[in-house]
Amino acid sequence: MGHVFSRPARLTLVAFLPILIWLAFAGGAYAAVPNTGTIDQPATPSTAWQGNFYATSASNGDPQLCGPTSANDPLCDHFSLTTADAGPVRVVATWPCDDAVTCSTSPCQMLGACTDPALNDFDILVCLNDPLADVLEPTPDNCVGGTEIDFFSSNTEAFEGGVFQATAGTTYEIRVIPVFATPPGTDYLGCAEYTNASGAATNCAAAPVVTPPPVSASEFLAGCPMEVNGPLQRQVDGGGTIPSTVPNKKAPFSLNVRRHVDGNRRTHFKGKVNYRDDGNLTFRSENATCATFTDGTNTSDSNHSTVFRGRVEVRGFGNLTTDGDHSHDDNHGHNKGQRVCYKSIGEDWGQPGQGRDRFHIELYQFDPTLQTCSSVPLHVNDNVLTDGNVKYKFRAEGKDDDDDYYDDRDHHHG
Repeated sequence: MGHVFSRPARLTLVAFLPILIWLAFAGGAYAAVPNTGTIDQPATPSTAWQGNFYATSASNGDPQLCGPTSANDPLCDHFSLTTADAGPVRVVATWPCDDAVTCSTSPCQMLGACTDPALNDFDILVCLNDPLADVLEPTPDNCVGGTEIDFFSSNTEAFEGGVFQATAGTTYEIRVIPVFATPPGTDYLGCAEYTNASGAATNCAAAPVVTPPPVSASEFLAGCPMEVNGPLQRQVDGGGTIPSTVPNKKAPFSLNVRRHVDGNRRTHFKGKVNYRDDGNLTFRSENATCATFTDGTNTSDSNHSTVFRGRVEVRGFGNLTTDGDHSHDDNHGHNKGQRVCYKSIGEDWGQPGQGRDRFHIELYQFDPTLQTCSSVPLHVNDNVLTDGNVKYKFRAEGKDDDDDYYDDRDHHHG
């Protein structure tokens, strides 16, 4: 049975472990160049540094092994950033594998070519150093010898970073941690800058745009989970207009979805969506493949308060024709359109629907050969109705054409 430490003993060990490892590796020079920088607005809105070269990851990415500022640290790199003004600040690291290290101090040098950026990874920890922080904090954070302000640990290839809210006249320590390094290793380039509310890049590297891979059509359609108490016997009928994605245009739609169980306990399901973005495109669904109903409050039609009555999400396939696109024309010049995957949502927020109810639609490229749906939508529109109504019904109404048996008893199941 191994040793069991009480919390105070464990915290003491964590706090001093980076110092012990630091002493063990003393003798070499590990440091960002330069290792300090100040930014202010508008004179000097950004600063940059050359990061240390790492052949391996001695800490295995554990941020608690990366102690406070050290000019000799094989576990992580340190940069002191002073922010003269308050505001959002981007801090980023990139490792482009340029086969050249500008750091001149040994052992910050490249021995042969660096490895593919995809085979290396860094995290960024923003700390406000204070020796008493670990004692006063009720729960230890990642910043040993300080207080954690932010921690950026995505897995984007050759890029790490994010935005934190800086205070005026404050010095932060940027700890850059090699999570994984494949020999012969890599260095990195660090940068910090003031940014806007959206985190836009101006002087530092922008976050790469990552296009997720397509998903199988079956996985896309599995996005309609069954209701907890389902399958619910529900019906949603809706139609009207939402604002178009084209200025000064409209986007009319209709949504009809129904699920009920007949007298033989067989579930019947129908669903269809029609949508037109004037001056842009027209979409017509096939029968919906799946649906998820979410109940709200079953208010009467005479109740005109804004109350969430219910929501339905449907997914399936349909046909998309784009105005002015003749790539799908047949031999007679008729636009046959293209088959796409779709997700549509209708929400009922009481009576009347205008200005309350919401309609949402997403259209995705479909690959009939690979049977996949793209992860990036071709078209998205999500808006409150400018006219019309979405009506959530707490029991399915009417009769399906393929019902073998149906009577009033069916209504007692929903």
